[in-house]
Amino acid sequence: CFERILPPRKDTTISFRIDGEPEPTLSAMATAVVREVAQGKMTPVEGTAAMKLLEARSRICELDELTTRINSIEARVFSERDQ
Repeated sequence: CFERILPPRKDTTISFRIDGEPEPTLSAMATAVVREVAQGKMTPVEGTAAMKLLEARSRICELDELTTRINSIEARVFSERDQ
């Protein structure tokens, strides 16, 4: 019944350019999103969605880095203990 009153949301893809960087940082990507919204090339809703994706990616990168660092510390501790 609600489908007739409120049709299902149809999302679209978002694309934007980040000039001059072969592998842009998260900060550069966030700046590009803000610029696209400010210039009217991306809606605020699209910009918010893009920023949420960047935030999630940032958290994943942080977890990857922490995992690598913890594994390195544990390897050193265990190798020192075994000597």
